[in-house]
Amino acid sequence: ILIPFILVPQLLLGGAMIKFDELHKNLAKQAQVPLVGDVMASRWAYEALSVAQFRYNDYEEHFFQHEKKMSQYSFNRSYLIPRLEAMTKQILRDSGNYQAYEQEFEIITNETNYLRDKYNVRGFALIGSFTPELFNKSIGTRYLSHLDILQKGFQGLYEEAAARKDSVYSALTKVYGKDGFYEIKQDYFNEGVSDLVENRNEFNMIIQAKDRLIQKKDPIYMDPLNNFGRAHFYAPVKIVLGYPIDTFIFNIIILWLMISILYVLLLDDTLRKIINLFSGKKK
Repeated sequence: ILIPFILVPQLLLGGAMIKFDELHKNLAKQAQVPLVGDVMASRWAYEALSVAQFRYNDYEEHFFQHEKKMSQYSFNRSYLIPRLEAMTKQILRDSGNYQAYEQEFEIITNETNYLRDKYNVRGFALIGSFTPELFNKSIGTRYLSHLDILQKGFQGLYEEAAARKDSVYSALTKVYGKDGFYEIKQDYFNEGVSDLVENRNEFNMIIQAKDRLIQKKDPIYMDPLNNFGRAHFYAPVKIVLGYPIDTFIFNIIILWLMISILYVLLLDDTLRKIINLFSGKKK
């Protein structure tokens, strides 16, 4: 039982590159970086460099905000809403056995409220009825119609964001010329970094957790859910008490805090005292 907790920190602290999702289930977290990762200096440094390299190069900086909106609208349209729809249809097919779907009811409620609050879309008036006691076929059918409206709405928002990106591209090609702007992309845009921060090698773009559906697609375009600085890997910003802080700046601050703490511990000889304490030596 203790092997994962002994070997995994040694591998990570030794510099091995391991996806946090692939850690032992007692260590891995799907919605954010696990605590074992947050205590590693390399985690903060690598993320800061990767995010900065992708977001602030001379090519991507023109498109990032538009691509972020396109990614969010596309995910909601193509993954989140279809998953909510599939869950609702499964519940309706198994009518009379709603007690077995308490977790699904909670997920549907949380995700519906999330879409309403995050994107200022119309909420579902009967979302409070998604419980084993109150749910019925009529409510489920009306909810499916609601999802269809939302899906069309996100499709429209996606097309608007794509049009704005195209207008930026057209303006830049007029300034630099198509060949000149293509050279800028060749010089500054890194496909390998893009594959990493957009998680293109991930097969499951959305996974089911205990009470939420967790997005795995395009982490670089996802806003964190945590309000105290914790986030998924490759998040573009960190949220602290409601205020977004650029990931590069936030991570550099964390690195300096870690250095300062370790420096104080070194001056006070704290590490030796701790070792002596556990080894049974007296002061």
